[in-house]
Amino acid sequence: MIKKIKRKDNEEYKQIKSLIRTDNVNLLKFMNKDEIEWLNKHFKFINGLLMGDVKREEKKYIQFVDTIRNKKDPKTVEEKAYFKFTKYYEDQIKKSKLELTDPNILYNGVEIYPAGSRPAGPDVNNADREYDDDYW
Repeated sequence: MIKKIKRKDNEEYKQIKSLIRTDNVNLLKFMNKDEIEWLNKHFKFINGLLMGDVKREEKKYIQFVDTIRNKKDPKTVEEKAYFKFTKYYEDQIKKSKLELTDPNILYNGVEIYPAGSRPAGPDVNNADREYDDDYW
């Protein structure tokens, strides 16, 4: 049984999806052509599973989501292929000067430190944070 929740197409999803191509030389360093084609075909479904937009009750999907979200050792071919893509994407982030609004998007779309729960204190460097004009 598939339950679909209304999905918003955001720019980060589109940007990530555009990277999944067999002519992407950098991606070919991490994945083979068959894995890229599989991921390209199933990325919207996988992303929906991980974001909670698509609900599936079959054990293989529950296990897939658990493995990816908790960064466990992949066991199935699909888990291994997706893990290779996450390694590629993390490598691209390291090489990039861009700062993503959601660096955790490939796992579950939940920000690591959402607004209101960011760490604070004498050991935390707040110099790079932007505050609203009405910050007290």
